Amino acid sequence: MRRRPDRVEAGLFRPDHPLWRPTTALLLLAGYCLLHALLRLLLTGTAEVDHVEQVIYAQSLQPHYGLSQPPLYTWLLWGMQRLLGVGLPAVVLLKYLLIFAVYLFHYLAARRLLRDDRLALLATLSLTLCYQIGWKFHIGVTHTLLLSAACAMSLWALLRVLQEGRLRDWALLGLAMGIGSLSKYGYFVFLPVLLLAVLAGRGLRERLLRPQLAIPLLIAPVLFAPFGLGLLERPDTAGAIFRHTLQGGISGDWIGHTLTGLGHLAGAIAGFLALALLLPLLFPETLRQPRERDPWTALMDRFHLLIVLALLGMVAIGGVTTLKSRWMHPFLLLVPLWLFLRLRAATAATGLPRKRLGVLLGVLLVLNLAVIGYRTALDTVGPPLCHRCRVLAPYPELARAVREAGFTAGTILAGDEHIGGNLRLAFPDSRVVALPYTYYRPPPRERPGDCLIVWDLKRGEEPPPQLQDLIAREGLDPASLPAAGEFVIPLEQWRRRYPRWRDPGLRRNGTPLAFGWRIQRLHPGQGECH
Repeated sequence: MRRRPDRVEAGLFRPDHPLWRPTTALLLLAGYCLLHALLRLLLTGTAEVDHVEQVIYAQSLQPHYGLSQPPLYTWLLWGMQRLLGVGLPAVVLLKYLLIFAVYLFHYLAARRLLRDDRLALLATLSLTLCYQIGWKFHIGVTHTLLLSAACAMSLWALLRVLQEGRLRDWALLGLAMGIGSLSKYGYFVFLPVLLLAVLAGRGLRERLLRPQLAIPLLIAPVLFAPFGLGLLERPDTAGAIFRHTLQGGISGDWIGHTLTGLGHLAGAIAGFLALALLLPLLFPETLRQPRERDPWTALMDRFHLLIVLALLGMVAIGGVTTLKSRWMHPFLLLVPLWLFLRLRAATAATGLPRKRLGVLLGVLLVLNLAVIGYRTALDTVGPPLCHRCRVLAPYPELARAVREAGFTAGTILAGDEHIGGNLRLAFPDSRVVALPYTYYRPPPRERPGDCLIVWDLKRGEEPPPQLQDLIAREGLDPASLPAAGEFVIPLEQWRRRYPRWRDPGLRRNGTPLAFGWRIQRLHPGQGECH
């Protein structure tokens, strides 16, 4: 009797298909980032919400720019501007290099954990199912990009230490820890939880507790030192940031505050994961306990259990009542990878569910094409697809009006960060001071120049009080400033393109206006402004 040949996997999900090769996967991830970067540069010349702050800070290189966020992102933008010049390309290139780093290190870590190139790529692409990654990465965020990249890099470097343990692996772990500590404060929850998950594993603990552990424990503090010394000078800052941002602290109404915090936590988790919640629905095997767990699946199980306990502890013990989905990256970034680990463990004996994986691949393709289409429409059509539509605000036209007023270079005193950041991109040789970042003092110009004051007409015909204080601080007399003119775009001019765009708060002689700025130019400049 002839023996039946073993079944050979065929089709798209065969292990040797070119799609799953690491080179192809990295080209695919790089192409994804490149496409979105080109869209960003082609569709609008206006800087996004979070980036205007960084454009203002990156006028100088210093240990910190206030202590609300670590400074590494600003340092990187400062360096990128030295290479490419001050402008939107430097901002966009840094952003998408960091997005690529998130996917790159996640993919490298997934290959080590899953030991299957098919699942590694699918797990990485499944990050786009998370609303805060697949969508929000493209329309905002700065430090969060760096934090996400540092978390993925830390996992990858830690796996190298646990699996090989060469000296360069320990050094990479120290570098990742240093980068993470300078990215965002959420890293100081992610790293201890990850290390504790390793230490709780009997077979992994011995691989971490070695003399070589001194290498990352030396590298990371050295990298963190420039910013850490600033924190040491103001030890109450971390607590103040915690209380202000998370509304943390013990209060009398413990039950009420805890229920409020739990509600916010549930909403933040659901908002972050979004369509990623389809994964356990499509693969219910991930919800069942596998008969056998390898050390890596057990590691991720422990990590996410500890994450849940940490979040609950922040609410129940720390009194946290405000949690938002955009803060969940250090806690939930690895959820898709964890689910794929559980899928691999559950199907080790039966083989991968290729039909359902094909459905997932189709969903990912359609979703990302939809994101590209919607993003294109958002940045061209505007309302009603967006509310404030900040990237469509005509700051390039404002810069043109400023040039027509005769300003070429000098100091710009801006009534808000959006004016300041966008004019900084348009006038790279100028010094920009903007509300509400008056605590940041950019270095004085080497050559004299004009002084320019610009504010939004919504705030009045005259400079608002805070801006007047800033003008006086710069050595100017507000009463002596000649008006160079106004740049106003009437609502009627925009009605044809944006029929639902209304701003009833800005009117002149009963006529509503969509955008308006008042420009005052002093030539030559005086005082520190000069």
